[in-house]
Amino acid sequence: MLDSVLDNKIIQLPFYKQSTVGNKSIFLKMNFGRPEILDTTGVSALYNAEILSVDLVFTDYPSTQTLKPLNKKRFQNLIQLCPNIVQQKQAQWQIIRQMDGRDKATAEKLLHGIVVNYRDKPAEAFHQKEIAEIKQFEKLITVVEPSKPAAIAEPAPKKKVNYWSVIHGGQITQPRYYANKPLKEVSNKPIVVGTDEELIHTSTKTVKNFGLLTNDEQQRFGNTDSVYLLVGKPIDSKTTTAKEIENYVVAKEPLKDSSLIKPLLRSKWDKPLVVADVTLSMSPYIVQLLNWLGKPEQKNVIQYFACFNDGDDMENEKKKTGQTGGIYGSAFTNIKAITQLVESTMEKGSGGDTPENVCEAIIKSLAMHNDCNEVILMADNWAAARDIELVKQIHKPVRVIICGGSTGTHVDYINIALQTNGSLHFEDNDVTNLQNLKAGKEVTIRGVNYKLNEAGNVVAVRK
Repeated sequence: MLDSVLDNKIIQLPFYKQSTVGNKSIFLKMNFGRPEILDTTGVSALYNAEILSVDLVFTDYPSTQTLKPLNKKRFQNLIQLCPNIVQQKQAQWQIIRQMDGRDKATAEKLLHGIVVNYRDKPAEAFHQKEIAEIKQFEKLITVVEPSKPAAIAEPAPKKKVNYWSVIHGGQITQPRYYANKPLKEVSNKPIVVGTDEELIHTSTKTVKNFGLLTNDEQQRFGNTDSVYLLVGKPIDSKTTTAKEIENYVVAKEPLKDSSLIKPLLRSKWDKPLVVADVTLSMSPYIVQLLNWLGKPEQKNVIQYFACFNDGDDMENEKKKTGQTGGIYGSAFTNIKAITQLVESTMEKGSGGDTPENVCEAIIKSLAMHNDCNEVILMADNWAAARDIELVKQIHKPVRVIICGGSTGTHVDYINIALQTNGSLHFEDNDVTNLQNLKAGKEVTIRGVNYKLNEAGNVVAVRK
C-alpha cells in the first residue's frame, strides 16, 4: 500500500495549512530530514476514529532529491504507532511537498511530519451537542412587524405635524419599533443609555429595509455598514395577530468560522434552491448558512430550502443508490421555519458512514421544487457522494460551496459542478472555469491542479 501511495507522485504547494473546522486534526512532528515521530501526545484518539486523510508534509529541500526512502520510513513509523489506520478505505493518503523551502533555514521553519485529519465516530452525545447549537441559534430569532406598529395599551396623544419638516426632512410621524421595542434614537456611534433603555448595534441595511430611517437619517447613515439604535422597554404585543407578523430578525452573534458565509455573501444568486448537508460535524457550517438565510434581503431571493441526513439513521449496509432518503424540504417562508426544519432533520439521523446521498438529495429536492434557476449545495468536502453516478440526472447548475479541508477538494464535487455547468465556491475564491477540463486544460483548485483522464474522470495532477 505504501509503495502505491509513494508512486502516486506528489502534490506541490507553497505551504501546507492544517484544517480544523468540521474535523479534528493531529500533527505528528518530525525533524527536518528525519523519520522519527517526536511527540505522540493524543495519538490514542486515532484508534477508534474515522480517518479522513493522512497528509505527509515535507519541504522542497534539497530539491534534487526524491526523498522517497525517507517518506516511506515516516509512513511506516505512523503505521507502527497506529496499525488500524491502513484499514480505513475512505481515508485519503497524500504526499505534499512544500515549495517555499528554498534553503535549509527556511525549510526548517515549515511543517515536517504527518497530519492526520479525523472525526470521532458518531456518538449520540456529540450528535445532541450539534443539535443544541442549532437550537441556540433559534433562540436568537425574534419577530418584528415592519409594516405597522403593534398596538399599545395607552396610545400617546397626537402631536401637531410639521408638514414642511415631513416633506423636506423625511420625518416619520408614527412611533417606530425595532424588535418590539420603541425606537428612540439612531446614531453612527454609541449613545448614553438611560434607565429602562438598551443600545442595539445592527446593520444599516436591516434598519432601512424595515423603513425605520427618516430621509435625514438615510443621508447621514446611508453609507455606513452599521448603526446604533437606542430602544426602550418592549411593548405589550399580545394584541398582535399572526397575520401581522411579516419578518424575523436574527440577533448578531460572533461566528466561530466564516468559510461558508463569505462566498454566500459575495455572490449573486439567481432564484436558487438551497440544499444543505446536515450530517454529523456540519454544525459550524449550518449556523453560518442559517445566519445568511436570516438576513431580510434573502426573503425575496431564496425560493426553496432542503436538507438531508443520509438516510434517517438507516443501517449503512441497507443504503441503496437513489433510495437512501433522509431528505426534507419546504418553500422558504421565514428563518424560524427553516431552522426548525434543520433541527428535525438532524434529530432523525446523523449520517452514519462517510459517503453520503448527495446526488439523490439534489434530484429529490428539485422534484419537490423545480421552479428554480440554480442549486446552492452546502457540501462536506470530507465525504464522497455515494451516488455520483446519478449526477447525469441533475439538469440545473449546481453551485457547490465546499465545507472543510484546506488542500484541493473532493473530485466528486468537482464532477457535480462540472457535469451540471455549475461552479465551486470557497472561503476566499470561486472556481467558475471548470469547463476548461473538457477542453483538455488543467484547473487549479486550492493549490492542486486537476484534469480529466482518458476515462473522463477528474483526477489530481501530481508532479
